[in-house]
Amino acid sequence: MPPKLSKDSPSGRINVIATEELLQRVEEWRAKQRPIPNKSEAARMLIERALEAEEKRRG
Repeated sequence: MPPKLSKDSPSGRINVIATEELLQRVEEWRAKQRPIPNKSEAARMLIERALEAEEKRRG
């Protein structure tokens, strides 16, 4: 699991509005992780995975 953000890390905020279906899918994914990440950490993890997959796909 990637490290959580430190208090000293520069950071920004992304507000996301999602369907109930997407929220449920994220909750189901979170529940399968060990340790279970909080919602913000889960969102960061999923975004990182998607970006890495896209980078690999584009070569």
